[in-house]
Amino acid sequence: VSTVKHIKGVENYLIPVPENLKVIDESYPKLVRISHFALANFPYWLELTTTKVFFMVAHVRPLWSTFHNVYNGMFLLICYVLYGMSLINKSVHFEIKWFSGFYFLIHIIGVGITAADWDGRFLMPLLPILFILVGFQFSSLILAISNKKSRINRLLSKIINQFIRTSRYPQE
Repeated sequence: VSTVKHIKGVENYLIPVPENLKVIDESYPKLVRISHFALANFPYWLELTTTKVFFMVAHVRPLWSTFHNVYNGMFLLICYVLYGMSLINKSVHFEIKWFSGFYFLIHIIGVGITAADWDGRFLMPLLPILFILVGFQFSSLILAISNKKSRINRLLSKIINQFIRTSRYPQE
């Protein structure tokens, strides 16, 4: 985002760099440099990480239209709620729940500590697993709703039949 500071509204999404930022020499291995950066600048690192994770998971961007961001955010929010419901659904095998949760967690942590995802490429590997479990949960909900409707219809039929039988009008 620092390369597009001239675009209106982007300044609201910039995270100010602390003046006393502690960074070690590039001669150290990358893992050591990342670890040192995170530990030495923990509040700043945490803000960077959570911001990157939020923008990756929500799939919203400061430069996209409001409609586009709302559409993406709402669609994925519904998907995440259904995904969460699938994780507590007893019909989904424990191994599938564990694998998908671990896969999501590792992927999100990897993006959070390493890369800024401004084009959505890091969300794409998560979507097939997300959509499979969302589809399963959605079909379970549709089935449950249709079963409730048929139970409600049977109950209403019983009530109407009972009313007709007990009414004061003679049946023919």
